[in-house]
Formats: sequence, C-alpha cells, structure tokens
Amino acid sequence: MRLFALTACLLASCTARPCGQPPTVASAGWTATGAVVRIVDGDTLVVRTGGIDEKVRVKGIDCPESRSNPKCKRDGDCATDVPLGKRATAMMQELAPVGVEVRLVGGAEQPERDRYGRLVAYVERGGQDVGLDLVRSGICQDYSHKFPHPRSATYLAQAPLDRVPTGR
Repeated sequence: MRLFALTACLLASCTARPCGQPPTVASAGWTATGAVVRIVDGDTLVVRTGGIDEKVRVKGIDCPESRSNPKCKRDGDCATDVPLGKRATAMMQELAPVGVEVRLVGGAEQPERDRYGRLVAYVERGGQDVGLDLVRSGICQDYSHKFPHPRSATYLAQAPLDRVPTGR
C-alpha cells in the first residue's frame, strides 16, 4: 500500500502540497508538472496535473484578447487587440503545444486562483519560462503593474522597447 501511495505521489509530480490534489490554498510556493491539454489563448491554457484538468492563467503576463468581448471593448481597441491576441495564442501553441509536459510554479505573493477560478502559475517547458518568451515577443506585456510578481524585473528588462502597440 505504501509503495502504491508513493508511486501515485511521484506520478502526480507534486511538491509542497498534497499529492493528487490541485493547489487550492496559498502556500510558500509550489510546483506541479502536467501535460498541456488545450490552449485557450495567449495567457491561458489547460494542463492535466494530478489527474485533473486545470485551467491555468500564466502568471506575470497579460496578452491581448483573442476574441471580441466586453473586456476587449472596455480596455482597448478590439480591432487592434484581437489580431494580436490571435498571434499570442499561436505563439503559445508553439511554446507549449498540446501533449507536451510543462512545469507550473506558484507562490504566495498572490492568490493561487484568480476570480475566474483559474490556477495562476508560471509555466515552464524544458526549463524555459513560457511567459517570458511571450513578453520578449512584444505581443504580451508584464502584468506587474496590476499583480506584482517575483520575476517582474526580468520580464521588464527583457521586454522589447518597440513593443507591439495594442489598444490598451
């Protein structure tokens, strides 16, 4: 029985939280690994971790909306943002394609879930920070002005000076 529990824990690839359980409460920091199930848009994807499909909001970045919606209309110019949002979504599909294993990294500096119930975490593939790559592209931006995060200095330092303009 102990061997089964240990095996289940290792398969769930959990640290700093109960194995087989998605993160639900703030902790000093946590990591989990899982396979990408679906790309929602440039800053949101679905990852299967611990046997559960989790909608994950990429921590530290904000990408333009990929569909015309009330947020796009409120915050900017949908005619400009939506094509850029589609580019961000395509880039996310290249950086973290369906089926690939990613590492999720969370921390205590902000809630583990956003107001929509999405898990908020950095997403890494092969040791590379996917969010940072999106910021470097100029399509997405660092989101520390609204949600401070530990990697913001790196994100801001590596953001292109000629960032792609959006309606925001």
